[in-house]
Amino acid sequence: MVDLRVDLDGLTLLGSTLSSITSGLDATRRLIDGVRSDLGSGDLWDALDDFESHWDDGRGQIEKNMTAMTGILDDVVRTYSTGDEQLATDLRKESSGEGGS
Repeated sequence: MVDLRVDLDGLTLLGSTLSSITSGLDATRRLIDGVRSDLGSGDLWDALDDFESHWDDGRGQIEKNMTAMTGILDDVVRTYSTGDEQLATDLRKESSGEGGS
């Protein structure tokens, strides 16, 4: 028999991390605006502003993909947890003679 092991805590943490990264992507404009006076050079500000303005499409796709992956991870954790709980219940019933064989 093969043992199946799934790190549900690890999958949950990964989903949480992806959500945090997605939130961080949304904060880039505020971050750039917040350091404007510290940059010293108008050229540097212009370059950052140009980069941030033009990567909206890429950021949108990354956010879409990460949101989908977070949903998949949540579904996997929920499915494995439910299956594990049902298996444990069935094994307890079987071992106590309630299995109905």
